[in-house]
Amino acid sequence: MEGDPYFLTGDFTEGCVSYSGRKYDSVLLMFDLARNQLVILAPDKISSIILGNDLIDSFSLHGHHFVKLLQDYKQNLNNSGFYDLLYNGRIQLLAKRAKVIDEQIKDNVLIRIFSPKDRFYVHEDSLYYLVSNKKDVLHLFKDKAHDIKKYMRKHHLKFRRKNFEEPMLKVTEFYDQLTH
Repeated sequence: MEGDPYFLTGDFTEGCVSYSGRKYDSVLLMFDLARNQLVILAPDKISSIILGNDLIDSFSLHGHHFVKLLQDYKQNLNNSGFYDLLYNGRIQLLAKRAKVIDEQIKDNVLIRIFSPKDRFYVHEDSLYYLVSNKKDVLHLFKDKAHDIKKYMRKHHLKFRRKNFEEPMLKVTEFYDQLTH
């Protein structure tokens, strides 16, 4: 294997979970992005437990807060699951974190390569908008596109495939300040 299916690290890390309406702090957990499962370390400190997604309301891990959203075509949300809430103002910026498995055979050995496949959404006016490039961002925020372009030039922000999250977060915060 190359890489792992987990969010940020394959080690159990302290976080908190809201499970069936109750909040549990200081829980050792990992988030398996390939299977979309939250895994906690059992009290025996040896085995692990996979929590049922239907009972998880939200969880926090590595300073990120994940919320469960259910598929809703009226709101333009096509996938249920856990979304990383990156910005929570008048508008929201969310990331649907995932890792895809690519299998390759090298020298008669099967190698599984885990690659991140994050998708970013802006939630505004009760609708979710998928944003994947600069054109999407400027179209979504078209009422302030000129100001955003100036802000991006001034702060040297570029939307690249490998580094999309950071400029997207800064532009979302800036747009929210402009419209608030």
